[in-house]
Amino acid sequence: MKKQPRNRRGPAANIVVLGADHNGVRLKAEAKSLLTSLGCRCIDVGSHNETDKVDY
Repeated sequence: MKKQPRNRRGPAANIVVLGADHNGVRLKAEAKSLLTSLGCRCIDVGSHNETDKVDY
């Protein structure tokens, strides 16, 4: 069996998954904007607005 390298580089290395409860929506949006400008692909898993009250 061939060993996989520990530190992978390539398309999968730049994917970031972001999630927050209703209190973190604004900060998550700022983080997403910054990460996107740095070339990262962001996957937003919610919450998507401040009115839907969810707590993680």
